[in-house]
Amino acid sequence: MPLQAMFNCLFFSVLAVSAITSAAVAAPIPVGGMDGFKHGAPDAPIQLEVFIDLACPDCKAAWPVLKKVVALYGAGTMRLTVHLFPLPYHTWAFHLAQSVLAVASASSTLLPWIDMLFDHQDDFSGSLPLNSSYVVAQLEKLAVSSKLVSAGVLKDGMANQTLNANARISWKYGCTRGVSGTPAFLVNGGEAVSPAVNALHSLAVAVDADPRWTLAKWKALLDPVRGPSMGIGRVPYIETARTGNTGYGQGHLTVFS
Repeated sequence: MPLQAMFNCLFFSVLAVSAITSAAVAAPIPVGGMDGFKHGAPDAPIQLEVFIDLACPDCKAAWPVLKKVVALYGAGTMRLTVHLFPLPYHTWAFHLAQSVLAVASASSTLLPWIDMLFDHQDDFSGSLPLNSSYVVAQLEKLAVSSKLVSAGVLKDGMANQTLNANARISWKYGCTRGVSGTPAFLVNGGEAVSPAVNALHSLAVAVDADPRWTLAKWKALLDPVRGPSMGIGRVPYIETARTGNTGYGQGHLTVFS
């Protein structure tokens, strides 16, 4: 190949790599309330965010008590936002996270799927000799068992490049919030949703909670945030119908019991 042709080939190869790298760096990161699956009134006085890795044993241990916390306060007093944050050292965590987006794209009830993934967490252990095809096949079987979506919907969702990108973007969002491990909790962070709660929502408070936290310990933390005039579950709230995935990991958990 002539020297000039080799130079041109190298030059345009560098430009192509540079363009790909720039596109990856420029990938959008959700801001404010644009990431996560939500349950509860937008103007609830308690805004609790949790970042979870579905392959993380500590997340699995913390999940049952977290559901009790949500049930205790009610959807009018607490809004829970669940963010997906698959840790890179959990081999199949990203597959599990993308499966949540796949289910959310077709089902109005997401909570049972998260429960099921935690229940079957050991089946996706990184210590097992698994491969990607096997993991997807197992997720398809769980989809059939859950009766939330069909195996075909799950399979298509796992092959969907948009959902794959959205799972990556959600992880990047967690990084911008200072999350480096799971489970991670934030209380009253993000944008204020009304002047009445602006003071409460102006800053995020990182909670040093762990799976050993009891319902009583969570209550001791959150009751002062709720305020003396707010009775537990005082404000009635009915979750709206699923709005669907809006580009990131956004949607509704629904049927929290």
